[in-house]
Amino acid sequence: MNAADPKGEDKALTLKQASDLLGVSTRQVSAALRAGIIKGAKVRRRWHVAPAAFAVFRKRNGQEIEKLRAEYVSLYRQGLNPDQLQRRVKKDFQKRRIVFAEKGFAERAIYEFVMAEKRKMQGKETK
Repeated sequence: MNAADPKGEDKALTLKQASDLLGVSTRQVSAALRAGIIKGAKVRRRWHVAPAAFAVFRKRNGQEIEKLRAEYVSLYRQGLNPDQLQRRVKKDFQKRRIVFAEKGFAERAIYEFVMAEKRKMQGKETK
């Protein structure tokens, strides 16, 4: 708690809390903090992230993830297979400064697209 926030609601997030919220390892969050992708400060050798800065990061991160998913679906429609797309994930995440679980990203993006298309087609058949 502090005088500006008597309820303690503006308390900084720890490295562990940030990693839990993002669903990634503390190592990934630590690397993102060191690179300036996530804004934070070290206090006595421990990272702390202001909730407002984390919210800004999460919004941008989510937008970049959605753009990349759309790009992968487009590339899939052009003939790239999921394995080819998955090999690009690490480099694409770094280029776009995305912090997210890399494993299976391309496959999930394509699966979600295919299932959405299938639901659309089923909806048209019932009409």
